[in-house]
Amino acid sequence: MKWLYPKADIPVFQLSIDTSKELDWQLSIGKTLSQLRDRGVLILGSGNIVHNLRALRFNGKAHDWTVEFDNYFARQLTDCNFSALTDIKKMGALMKMANPTVEHYAAAIGAANKRQLSI
Repeated sequence: MKWLYPKADIPVFQLSIDTSKELDWQLSIGKTLSQLRDRGVLILGSGNIVHNLRALRFNGKAHDWTVEFDNYFARQLTDCNFSALTDIKKMGALMKMANPTVEHYAAAIGAANKRQLSI
């Protein structure tokens, strides 16, 4: 945040994620946060869309499946196809590799566009 707002002249609120909850619960948190977005509040999800630290390569070379998932996500987001981004069963093994747990993935998507989500 220091690089985005060097004067530190905005309030910041950090939200913890409950790793014990399922996708629908995580999406509902994001959907609730979207009400703040509609009032002009910036919602910033940090990190990578691929969140599998167990498969991290320290040589800097990405796994093929990480590139595939990143490209899939970018296409769906560009097309505002939020239902495709929340259908983790349809994404199957690719989603499981990219995000072994859904909490980091889902809250940001839920906040992105509440009108597009059916949860």
